[in-house]
Amino acid sequence: MKTLKKLIRSLALISALTFSSTTYAASGSAEINAGNKSATLDFKFSQELAPNIGLFVRNRITSNYQKKIDFFNLVDLSYKLLPGLDAILENQFTPERITPRIGMQYFHKAGNLKLFSASTFNLINEPNLELMSKISYEPQIGKYHLLNELEAITNLGRFGH
Repeated sequence: MKTLKKLIRSLALISALTFSSTTYAASGSAEINAGNKSATLDFKFSQELAPNIGLFVRNRITSNYQKKIDFFNLVDLSYKLLPGLDAILENQFTPERITPRIGMQYFHKAGNLKLFSASTFNLINEPNLELMSKISYEPQIGKYHLLNELEAITNLGRFGH
């Protein structure tokens, strides 16, 4: 119950920060992935909160076909160090725990091609390094944007990779 209260407080704070900052651009997406054992709904939202400070929120809800529901939430605050390079403070939320992390992220755009990479380190509980890379291609076809993404995430820690 304490974890649920912390999650609700965190989401309330994020909402307050997000909706009180209407002068900065925001973007988001929602994806549905269905497989033979489960389906996942993946929400992503990002917004610049102030010059050089950004917010990224990701919420993944997975349900197997026996109606067992699981979730993973991630909240990142970023601070621009150099063009394309940010320091990040991250909190990951699962039903079992809240995990604070610290790291760096890199972003580069060339035309319709985007490259994003992040590495974060967990210093609490089981120390580990999480590496995430994503490449996106977003051509415009008429008034529509076609989004193609390939994302890879891995953790390196005491129990291997």
